[in-house]
Amino acid sequence: MENKELIGRNIRNIRLQLGMKQKDLANSLNISYGYLSEVESGKKSPGLEVVGNLLQKYKVNPTYLLASEGEYFLNKGEGKIKTVESKEKIKESDVYNAALNEMLWYFENIPAVGFAVLEFFKHYLHAKKDMIDAEMKKIKEKDQGEEIH
Repeated sequence: MENKELIGRNIRNIRLQLGMKQKDLANSLNISYGYLSEVESGKKSPGLEVVGNLLQKYKVNPTYLLASEGEYFLNKGEGKIKTVESKEKIKESDVYNAALNEMLWYFENIPAVGFAVLEFFKHYLHAKKDMIDAEMKKIKEKDQGEEIH
């Protein structure tokens, strides 16, 4: 199964879990019904803005979206993958690597995409500042603990 087919199928599953019709999800993501239909059927890849909006608005678990692993949604919108094990699985996943490589290609070759990714990233960092700071603190504490041993 190709990456766009997998993600399309997962978006469809998420929509069904939300109990939404295609037109309602499309409207909430500011895309056309036809485009969502093509994404769900695997004919088109969702754009970065669509994926970002889906993750943010509905607290979709990125592990599920990219690799069909784990729960559909994040716990209580905490903005993180639930377990270290699932985080490691997605990092090693061919689907994840393919999606990351595709994103990087667009980022490097299409200026408008690069700008959109940076704008989304800045917005995300601002919106999730407390969660990111807490995660960074954990990483620093872990690194300091490893240096002692």
